[in-house]
Amino acid sequence: MIHTKTHGKHGDYAIEATGLIKRFKSGRAFVEVLKGVDFDARHGDLTMVMGPSGSGKSTLMHCLAGLDRLTSGQAFI
Repeated sequence: MIHTKTHGKHGDYAIEATGLIKRFKSGRAFVEVLKGVDFDARHGDLTMVMGPSGSGKSTLMHCLAGLDRLTSGQAFI
């Protein structure tokens, strides 16, 4: 579930997410791409998401942007 807030002041949370889980079905099994991820970014700060290929960076961004639905967890934007 994603909630929206008005623009904040420097240092206020721009994005705050807790316990994000995203699973995809692959054949008979499920692949858990995001496993209880907590993430935050603040207004005025530079925030980078880094990791190896296949680690879930794009999935995280898609879920935070509302382009993909989370399996579980909450994101406040």
